[in-house]
Amino acid sequence: MSREASYRERLEAVQKQVEVAQKQGLEQGMEKARIELIQHMLVKKLLPEEIANLTDIPLEDIKKIAESIH
Repeated sequence: MSREASYRERLEAVQKQVEVAQKQGLEQGMEKARIELIQHMLVKKLLPEEIANLTDIPLEDIKKIAESIH
Protein backbone atom coordinates (compact mmCIF):
# COMPACT_ATOMS: atom_id res chain seq x y z
CA MET A 1 0.00 0.00 0.00
CA SER A 2 1.37 3.39 -0.93
CA ARG A 3 1.69 6.25 1.52
CA GLU A 4 -0.92 8.20 -0.40
CA ALA A 5 -3.44 5.35 -0.17
CA SER A 6 -2.72 4.99 3.53
CA TYR A 7 -3.29 8.72 4.11
CA ARG A 8 -6.48 8.57 2.07
CA GLU A 9 -7.81 5.67 4.16
CA ARG A 10 -6.97 7.43 7.40
CA LEU A 11 -8.63 10.62 6.16
CA GLU A 12 -11.78 8.69 5.23
CA ALA A 13 -11.83 7.04 8.67
CA VAL A 14 -11.52 10.42 10.40
CA GLN A 15 -14.24 11.91 8.20
CA LYS A 16 -16.55 9.02 9.08
CA GLN A 17 -15.87 9.57 12.80
CA VAL A 18 -16.67 13.28 12.42
CA GLU A 19 -19.95 12.47 10.66
CA VAL A 20 -20.96 10.06 13.43
CA ALA A 21 -20.08 12.62 16.11
CA GLN A 22 -22.05 15.33 14.31
CA LYS A 23 -25.09 13.07 14.02
CA GLN A 24 -24.92 12.18 17.72
CA GLY A 25 -24.57 15.85 18.62
CA LEU A 26 -27.60 16.76 16.54
CA GLU A 27 -29.66 13.99 18.12
CA GLN A 28 -28.68 15.11 21.62
CA GLY A 29 -29.47 18.73 20.77
CA MET A 30 -32.86 17.82 19.38
CA GLU A 31 -33.70 15.75 22.46
CA LYS A 32 -32.70 18.64 24.73
CA ALA A 33 -34.84 21.07 22.72
CA ARG A 34 -37.77 18.64 22.86
CA ILE A 35 -37.53 18.41 26.66
CA GLU A 36 -37.24 22.19 27.00
CA LEU A 37 -40.32 22.66 24.79
CA ILE A 38 -42.36 20.27 26.91
CA GLN A 39 -41.18 21.92 30.13
CA HIS A 40 -42.11 25.35 28.77
CA MET A 41 -45.57 24.16 27.76
CA LEU A 42 -46.11 22.57 31.18
CA VAL A 43 -45.06 25.79 32.93
CA LYS A 44 -47.66 27.59 30.79
CA LYS A 45 -50.22 25.26 32.43
CA LEU A 46 -50.92 23.07 29.41
CA LEU A 47 -51.98 19.57 30.36
CA PRO A 48 -49.85 16.66 29.16
CA GLU A 49 -52.78 15.48 27.02
CA GLU A 50 -52.99 18.90 25.34
CA ILE A 51 -49.26 18.87 24.62
CA ALA A 52 -49.55 15.38 23.11
CA ASN A 53 -52.39 16.59 20.89
CA LEU A 54 -50.40 19.63 19.72
CA THR A 55 -47.17 17.75 19.10
CA ASP A 56 -46.06 14.35 17.89
CA ILE A 57 -44.57 13.58 21.30
CA PRO A 58 -45.97 10.48 23.05
CA LEU A 59 -48.06 11.16 26.15
CA GLU A 60 -45.91 8.79 28.23
CA ASP A 61 -42.79 10.86 27.48
CA ILE A 62 -44.58 14.07 28.41
CA LYS A 63 -45.78 12.60 31.70
CA LYS A 64 -42.23 11.48 32.59
CA ILE A 65 -40.94 15.00 32.02
CA ALA A 66 -43.84 16.46 34.00
CA GLU A 67 -43.02 14.16 36.93
CA SER A 68 -39.37 15.15 36.83
CA ILE A 69 -40.15 18.87 37.26
CA HIS A 70 -42.67 18.45 40.10
